[in-house]
Parts: sequence; structure tokens; C-alpha cells
Amino acid sequence: MDIGEVLTVSFQKTWKYKLFWLFGALPFVLNAFYMPVSQFVSPFNEVLLPGFFEPFLSWQVELVGNLLSLGVLFLSIPLFFFGMLALTTGVVRAENREARLLLGELMQDVLRFFWRALGVRAIFFFGTMAILFPILFMGFFVSAFTMGLGALCMFPLFFLFIPVSYTIYALMEMAEAAVVADDLSVMDAISKTWMLVKTNFLQLFLLAVIVYMGISLVAFIVLPPLLLPVYFPFFSVFIENVISARDAILISMACLCISMPLYVLFQGVMLALQKTAWTQAYLALTRKPVQQAPVEVFNVG
Repeated sequence: MDIGEVLTVSFQKTWKYKLFWLFGALPFVLNAFYMPVSQFVSPFNEVLLPGFFEPFLSWQVELVGNLLSLGVLFLSIPLFFFGMLALTTGVVRAENREARLLLGELMQDVLRFFWRALGVRAIFFFGTMAILFPILFMGFFVSAFTMGLGALCMFPLFFLFIPVSYTIYALMEMAEAAVVADDLSVMDAISKTWMLVKTNFLQLFLLAVIVYMGISLVAFIVLPPLLLPVYFPFFSVFIENVISARDAILISMACLCISMPLYVLFQGVMLALQKTAWTQAYLALTRKPVQQAPVEVFNVG
């Protein structure tokens, strides 16, 4: 597998098929709508709407805010899974030289592979939790009985979590691609992907480092300015002689209405690029390059 070629083709497909951006942005749409609205149930609600919440107790307002946050979270999960599966089917269709990707056809593919792809993610999720929870419990137990000394001794082990998490996530992404690209069952997809990872571990690990570290670096630069309006109300305490707390909240909400679409677009492009790269990596490892038939040259002279 040529990592450079995989990344180049992934960039090209992500740019060519703008529909991928929509699928990548799906998990963040609800969050973008909720950000400005959340100011009404934030600790600053009395400043924004004085007297409006007087009939309610503080814990009731907090409960509504927490329920809204949980509702956004739980609704974002199926949107995330739907978007990721649609991206995988889109990349596979694009690899088959389909000039146009029709939304209706992609939806049919999503419904066709839905339960198998969900099974892949469920196995990796619960399998990871089954391994991670005992380790965390042991760390907490050792730390409690050694007054924190055990946690310091175990701290270097947590650095291993980064390469391990990269490997697990690569396995899961490529197993989902195997379900779609080769129409495999859940266990067959995981088994085939495991063999691919074992035989191409260094290449796939390097790809994971480039993709995840690269996206994290870009996000570290782009996201803070887009999310900065969320913290405007907290800064109003220090500049209250210049601008009132209520004005700071209104400015925050107005800025969020502008920055949130950019936030959704950025997240959609980055997630589409990440998903395309892993699907493309699976296709590069399992698809033999098409060789041109030899051309016979006749000597007529």
C-alpha cells in the first residue's frame, strides 16, 4: 500500500464529492443549533431574561439544561453512525468509477449494510470497554491504597493507550469498510481486517498517525476561534464597566449563529477526509491494480 497515494486519492474524493461533507457534518448539526439556544438555560439565564425563570427552582432549570444536552448527545450518536456508513458506501461507489453519487442509492446501501456495520462497531465498543474498565478500576484501586504513588508508577503505561487506540480504531474503520466493499458478515469482516492489519501494521499505523495527528493539529488551529463566542459571557465579568453581562450574552449568541455553520462545515470536511482515508486504505490493500493488456506491435515494414 502506497500511503501517499491513499492520502492523495482521499483528498481528491473528499473534494470532488461534496456530498461527503454533508454526511460528515450530520453529527454536529444538532450541536450547532443547540449552542446559541443553550444560553437560555445556562447560569446566565437570569441576566438574559430577568424574572422569566422566577417561577422555577434553580435545579429545575439545570435539569432542563442537562436533559437538552443529553438529548443532543443521544440524537447525535445515530446521526454519526448513519453519516459514517454513508461515507463508506460513497467511497466504495466512487471507487467503482461512478461519476455521480445519488443520495437515494446511498440510502439504499446504508439500509442494506446497517445492522452488520452496527454489529462491527458494537463488538469493538463493548470489547474495548471490557478491557478498559478493569484497567481503570485497577489503577483507581492501586492509587487509593498507595496514596497516589501507584498512579504515578502506572502513568507511563497510559502512553501506550495512544498507539493501542490508533490500532483499534483502524481495525474498526477497515472492518466496516470490509462489510460494505466485500459484502461480508460481521465476523468475516473483522477476521479479514485483522489479517490485513497484522501483515501491514507499520503502514497502517503510520497512516493513523498522519491522519489523526494531522486532523488534530488543524482542529487545534481552526476550532478555538470558532468556539470562542461560547466564553464571551464569562469574560464580561472583567469588562463590565465597558459592556454589560446581558450585552455580552447577546453578542455571544449572535457570534455563535455565524461561527456554528463554519464549525459544522469544518467538522464535516475533516470527518469525511478521515473516513475516506480508511476506506481507501482498505480498498488499496484488497483491490489489485488493473493491468493493461499487452499491445501487439506488427512489423509491416
